[in-house]
Amino acid sequence: MAIVSTYLERNIAINRVGLLPNISLYNPETVQCIQAFTQNFVSKGFPLEQARQQAYASLEGILMKQVSIITYSQVFSALGFFFIACLPLALLIKQVKVTGKISMDAH
Repeated sequence: MAIVSTYLERNIAINRVGLLPNISLYNPETVQCIQAFTQNFVSKGFPLEQARQQAYASLEGILMKQVSIITYSQVFSALGFFFIACLPLALLIKQVKVTGKISMDAH
């Protein structure tokens, strides 16, 4: 469990760093998204500066959702490969048959 948790946290950081360059103030899609979020929050009655901060927080939330989906998919695949790799070992283990009676009077 600890190995999976460590692997998960590490991959979250790696995937976040991988996706973060796609969010830039020089990217027109990012600017448009921030403006749309800001206008949405302003229309709900928030001051402009607070609406802008909430727009950035919303964008961060979307990024983290995408990072989480990618990371959990990677962890699921890694665990699947691990169990498939262990399957031949499980087939090699022989079951021991008990041939004699077990005495309960040994205590």
